[in-house]
Amino acid sequence: MKLRCQIEPSDYVRAQYLHIRPKPPFQWIGIPLVLLLVLVGLQQVFLPRDGKITAIPFAIFGVLAYFALSYGIWLPYRTKKIYKQQKTLQEPYEAELTEEEFVSTNSFGTARIKWADFHKYKVGKDIVLVYQSDLIFHLFPKRWFSDDDFRKLLQILQNSLGKSTP
Repeated sequence: MKLRCQIEPSDYVRAQYLHIRPKPPFQWIGIPLVLLLVLVGLQQVFLPRDGKITAIPFAIFGVLAYFALSYGIWLPYRTKKIYKQQKTLQEPYEAELTEEEFVSTNSFGTARIKWADFHKYKVGKDIVLVYQSDLIFHLFPKRWFSDDDFRKLLQILQNSLGKSTP
């Protein structure tokens, strides 16, 4: 299948979120842990021991605020800044996806990579990341594909790399 591709800043931000997404066991531990921290912090504020508010709730809310700012504001800001700096991300390109390889061509050159040479892949609800290593990935937004072509891409990846990484 042949594609005409253009990576948008929002694609790159979604790719970064998928890239850092924790594996399911950590998600199932992390969500209750955050809720527990919030409850402990609220309990320390509204039902303090001996009538004294300790530093515990401030530390808890500080840590939660840090993570909220880091992932909610700083990550998208930094990702868009990197997108603006890296001209190869902004350049439109043509891609050809066959059963054996991925070929991309733009004004910077041509890259030809066999699917078997990729390390792993991750599937999000609207984007797929295909990794050359743990840190280098190619992104494929679902909007580039028809439903049939997107299923075909996932089938090619599964045939070449096995199951996707959660």
